[in-house]
Amino acid sequence: MKLKNIFLFVVCFYASTVVHAQKNEDVLFTIAGSPVTVGEFKYIYEKNNANEKGLYNEKSVHEYLNLYTNFKLKVKEAHDEGLDTLPKFIAEYNKYRGQLAQPYLTDREVTGKLLDEAYDRMKWELRASHILITVAPDASPKDTMAAYKQIMHIRDSIMKGADFEKVARKYSKDPSVANNGGDLGYFTVFQMIYPFEAAAYETGDSGKVSMPVRTNFGYHIIKVTGKRPYRGEITVRHILINSAYNDSKEKQAIAKNKIDSLYSLLKKGASFSELAKQYSDHAQSKANGGELPKFNSFAQPFPEVFKDHAFALKNNGDMTPPFRSEIGWHIIQRIDLKGLQSRKDMEEYLKQKVSRDSRSEKSKDAALSRFKSEYKFKEKKNAVSKFASVADTSLLRGAWKMSDKVGDKVMFSFAKKEYTEKDFGKFLTKFQSGERYSDLNYAVRQYLTSYENSEIYNYVDKNLESNYPEFKNVANEYKEGILLFDVTDKKVWNKAMSDTTGLKKYFEENRSKYRWKERAQAAIFDLRDASAVPGFKTELATKTTDIIANEWIKRDPLSLNYKEGTFERGENKILDTVKWQPGIHDAGMINNRYYLVKIAKILAPEDKQLTDVKGMVIADYQDFLEKKWLAELKQKYPVVVNESVVNELVKK
Repeated sequence: MKLKNIFLFVVCFYASTVVHAQKNEDVLFTIAGSPVTVGEFKYIYEKNNANEKGLYNEKSVHEYLNLYTNFKLKVKEAHDEGLDTLPKFIAEYNKYRGQLAQPYLTDREVTGKLLDEAYDRMKWELRASHILITVAPDASPKDTMAAYKQIMHIRDSIMKGADFEKVARKYSKDPSVANNGGDLGYFTVFQMIYPFEAAAYETGDSGKVSMPVRTNFGYHIIKVTGKRPYRGEITVRHILINSAYNDSKEKQAIAKNKIDSLYSLLKKGASFSELAKQYSDHAQSKANGGELPKFNSFAQPFPEVFKDHAFALKNNGDMTPPFRSEIGWHIIQRIDLKGLQSRKDMEEYLKQKVSRDSRSEKSKDAALSRFKSEYKFKEKKNAVSKFASVADTSLLRGAWKMSDKVGDKVMFSFAKKEYTEKDFGKFLTKFQSGERYSDLNYAVRQYLTSYENSEIYNYVDKNLESNYPEFKNVANEYKEGILLFDVTDKKVWNKAMSDTTGLKKYFEENRSKYRWKERAQAAIFDLRDASAVPGFKTELATKTTDIIANEWIKRDPLSLNYKEGTFERGENKILDTVKWQPGIHDAGMINNRYYLVKIAKILAPEDKQLTDVKGMVIADYQDFLEKKWLAELKQKYPVVVNESVVNELVKK
């Protein structure tokens, strides 16, 4: 489809859905004389307001126009400062654009089949062992055949009853075989290289042995030793009591006693989350009642024994008895288990995984065939042999240099452009590599195919913006997003961090915004046994906080929790229930625990120092700098809005 026809289609589409008279190329406003069109604005506006009712109402249009104008002012500044020419920007943009281009450079039908295949395989988790006989991807036919014969001989011996593990330890070239006997454990789709994965899943049932499969590493035979349905993604809460295997016997006994005590309380109906908050040694989860992010069979860094115990729980609310891993003692309670999502819901995830995987070559090859047909690719007869006749065997060593023998004969044509022997020679000079091939004609064939394919892909890639308006819009959106970030970082965010003089000046001018409320220096205790409170209060009056707390915890690790610090009013709910004056105060029973508060000192409201609130001041200073910068931009780059075009945007 020609660009003009695509443009007319887009115009008609908007006309049929929004019914506005103006064209997408009409100028909505200018910044220092540079036009911004209706089409640019509508693309961003509709994308960011897709769920709004009455999309083109007067208030929404004018509010967003103001935001968009400010955005374009900042992007204009970024261009004028040359940020779009910096290597860092170019690298980041090209990386994103390359990802965005992938769907246009592959065959969508083949990609769809690869997505379906991957989804079907995700339903199963396989366990397999393998034996590897190494052979390089570019090995000679002789070496390749020797490796194949060896792997077939090994397979034949296994099929006749030889023990797979013993044979693996004897013959496999996988460096890990000494430790695992060839056992790779459980895996699923995308975790192994594609040919290996395909062979394992096609072998299927436990106990079967595959035919040899070739990968970049060499030839493998695979024995499937386990097959189970996908175990899903599980959410659990847990309690961890640290206990290393090399701890002293006394420390290990204390940890075991503590986990058993907690398990006993849980069986009597105690709250799992409350006990986790009070006693778990897992700092990342204890504040959240021991709850962990959801995970599957292959999540890291969970120990295998931990995952196996978790997935063995049958129902929400079930819990394990205490068990040990290399990091300590655990108790797990199941919160929820989610099975495999629908094919539709996993569409984007599958697309991303397939695009980054070697299986995507299937889709690229199909697209390449289509491009060749569409742009009338034609290779001249005997192109390979003719070039080989003017080359020499130095090409096999990666040391070939172009000579006068290389002429202007056409080797292939594509998209109305002819590519000569000299063009190919320049490619070889740059990309040849040593000791890859042993046959000159074969080497020329491989290099020429690589050159042809790269030229075809480059041509299609360079024309994506002109052939696909939606690609152009998204690519430009990302480009301007990077520029916005970079210029804002330079003018606002980084400046606020590095401009210490300006930050101090801003702080001094706005000191009234940064004040401490009334504060208390206090320790907050909660005891399991209310009858122990009188004795504890007596000791608290004569001993320091840390001494008495350590003594009580040593006698019974579940008897006491405490925290100590300086708290503002409203910061701690327990502290706010007692009278704010020095002394020991009873807060009473809360969630079956008795709370006491010891207040050492009351601090009156006072100004904060910059070191106390530096993060908050930096954020406020950034906001100040941005407003000041935006006012300067409006002076530097005059904005002229075409009000009649704006009015036409508003749906009457």
